Amino acid sequence: MKEIIGIDHVSITVKDMDQSLEFYLQVIGCTLVHRRMISGGEKELALLDLHGQFIELIKPQNNQPIPETSGHLGLKVSDIYGAVENLRKVKGIEFVNEEPLVVDEGMVIFFFKGFNGELIELVQPPKSDQI
Repeated sequence: MKEIIGIDHVSITVKDMDQSLEFYLQVIGCTLVHRRMISGGEKELALLDLHGQFIELIKPQNNQPIPETSGHLGLKVSDIYGAVENLRKVKGIEFVNEEPLVVDEGMVIFFFKGFNGELIELVQPPKSDQI
């Protein structure tokens, strides 16, 4: 798909955010971009930078079940609506969202599953972030 312009991030679900951050920051050498609560406080998210590549750590809160959208590959797209339209033409694709969702100050996301059940997120950064 011509709309895909790169890998945006890899998302990993963790059980202990503090322990995971210590490992990724001290051992792997990542830097912390931000750490915050998302989804109305149901999940904690930490975004890490590893030499321009991003790792997203997600920890469900209060013994919440692991969300369906945890553990996924995030692909950066230039036109998320065009990409979703092209995906609708592919037989065997399972959509997690019906339509793209606007989140975080203009970022647009869309989740779907590949042929083996692998979870993939399309990410269109806010227009001011695109080059």
